[in-house]
Parts: sequence; C-alpha cells; structure tokens
Amino acid sequence: IDAKVSLKHYEQYCETDDADVQADAMKQHVASIRTHFKGLAAKNYQDLNSITTIDYVLMFIPIEASFTEAVRTDRSLYDEAISKNVLIVTPSTLLAVLRTIETMWRTERQTKNAVEIAKQAGALYDKFVGFSETLTQVGQRIGQAQVAYDKASSQLTSGHGNLVNRAKKLEALGAKTSKQFSQSISDAADDNVDTDVGPTLIGLTTVQGADPEA
Repeated sequence: IDAKVSLKHYEQYCETDDADVQADAMKQHVASIRTHFKGLAAKNYQDLNSITTIDYVLMFIPIEASFTEAVRTDRSLYDEAISKNVLIVTPSTLLAVLRTIETMWRTERQTKNAVEIAKQAGALYDKFVGFSETLTQVGQRIGQAQVAYDKASSQLTSGHGNLVNRAKKLEALGAKTSKQFSQSISDAADDNVDTDVGPTLIGLTTVQGADPEA
C-alpha cells in the first residue's frame, strides 16, 4: 500500500475561488496522480522475491474528495491506473479492498492445501499398493518356506529309511554320541530302530563257527 501521493495541487484548488486558478490546479493535481501511479507501476513490486503479494499495488489517497474531483476532471484516470496494476483506494474503499484481498489469499491457501492433500493422497495410495505387493511376496515366501520345511521334516522322520532311524541305528551299532534326540523327534519317527545287531559288538566282530575261546 502506497500513501505518498502529493495533494499540494489539490490544496491550491481548495484555497482559491478563481475558476481559472482552480482549473489549472486541478489539471496539475490529475497529472500528479497519473505521474505517481505510473511511477508505482514501473517499480514492479509484485515481482520482488522478498515479498509475497498480488499483482496490484494499492495507491491510497487520504482525502476522498481529492480523488472524486480528479476523476470528475479526467474519467480515464482510474481505468488507466488499473491497467498498470495500480488500484487507487480512499478511506471509504480501503477496508473493503483489504478484506477482498484477504479472501483471495485465503482461497489461494485453501487451493494450495487441496493440491497438497491430493498429492499426499496419491503418494499414500502408491505406497499402500507397494506395501500390498511386498506383503503378497512375503506370504509367497512363507508358503515356499513351509513347503520346504514339510519336505525336510518328512525326510527327517517319515518312511522306513528316515534320517532319525538311520542315526539311531548308527548309535545302536556303537557310534559314540553325546546327545540324544528329543522325545518329540523320536516319537515322530515311523519305524522302531532294530537294535538286534547280531554278532557285532562294540569294537569286536566274531566269525560264525569259530571258537570263542580261541
């Protein structure tokens, strides 16, 4: 908001009763207003990176009548100022314009928030899809692991030649061991271990028909 417009010529207009002097003073007053808003337009305040603003500069004229008389003299004055992105305001219009601008900014913030919400929602959806795909892969891996486990468990305890029974037979034949299968593993094995190992003894072998005392 700029409030530096000069009212010197308007004061001259008000201080005289001479019609010719008044006409000349008003002409200079109009020219002063035009020069001022052209100067404001040339500064391009809306392009400054250090401030956040709309495309218009508000040019405040503190005396309502000074603007009214200027527009009465030159009706193109107001429209020309707007064409240069300068909005002339007076005490009766400033507050309404400021409220309008605030409404515009509020709408702008809401629009940006809506765009951000949509962006975040899209990212969340994509992440959720990725998570569901990963979870499906985890389920597939668990299924594959279960199949492999069942196969290994079957080799361990199922069938006549399962690994548990083979290991027990080695123990029965005299293999030196320091550990025992758990009861659940032993119970799961299908076949009983044949502990009848014939003439074989731990570390000794007899020949059938030979004299044991020899």
